[in-house]
Amino acid sequence: MRYFPHTTDHVPERWRFLQLVRANIMLFVGMLPWRFRKNHLTEHDFDAARHIIERGDVVLVGGHRRLGIFFFRSTLVHALLYTGEGTCIHAIADGVEMTQFSTLFRESDTLVIWRPAYHNKEQVDATVAYMESKLGMPFDFGFNPVSRNAWFCTELVCNALRDVCAETTVCRENTIVRASDFLKENGRLVFHSESLVVRENKVLLNPTYYSRFERLLFG
Repeated sequence: MRYFPHTTDHVPERWRFLQLVRANIMLFVGMLPWRFRKNHLTEHDFDAARHIIERGDVVLVGGHRRLGIFFFRSTLVHALLYTGEGTCIHAIADGVEMTQFSTLFRESDTLVIWRPAYHNKEQVDATVAYMESKLGMPFDFGFNPVSRNAWFCTELVCNALRDVCAETTVCRENTIVRASDFLKENGRLVFHSESLVVRENKVLLNPTYYSRFERLLFG
C-alpha cells in the first residue's frame, strides 16, 4: 500500500469512465493528511502484538491522520488476515495484496487482534488459502457485497471465514460489515493497542491519545 495521495487504474473490467474518476477522487482525497503528527502505535505495541498473533487471526486497524477517516468515522476502519511469518493479506485501494505486519505500526493509530472460532488447523489453512487465491484482484470502490470481481477489506475477510465454515454471526452473505463489527463475532479479542481502552466489551479511543473532539468524532 502506498500511504500517500495517488491514483489507480487497477479496477474491475468494464468499469465506466465516471466510476474510475469517482474511485480515484476517493483514493486521492482519502490519502491527504489532516493531522500532522506521528501515528499512535508504539514499539511496545509491536513487541507485544508480534508475540500474541497467530496464523489466521484477523487484524483490525484504524488511522486517524488522513481525510479518508471522515468517510468512515470509526475507531477501526480496516481488516486484514494474518497469514503467518510476519505477513498479512488485505484488500486496499491498490488491490488485494500482501503486506508486512510491521508496516501497520508505522502508519496506523489503533490496532486490534481478533481470533476467530476456528475448530482446527485445517480451517485456518483453508482461510489463508482463500485469501491467497484473491491476490492481485482489484479493490471494490463501490462497496458492493454482491460483487465477486473486486473486493473491499471486510468483505474479503468475511468471505474467507464463511468459505471454510468457521462459525460466524456477523459475516452474513451479501452484507456490508464494518471493521468494528468483527468484535461482535464468535471468537475473542486477544490484543489491543495502548491507543485503545476496553470498557463494557467495547473498544474505545484512549483519552491519553485522543482529544474529546476526536473521541466524539471517531469513537
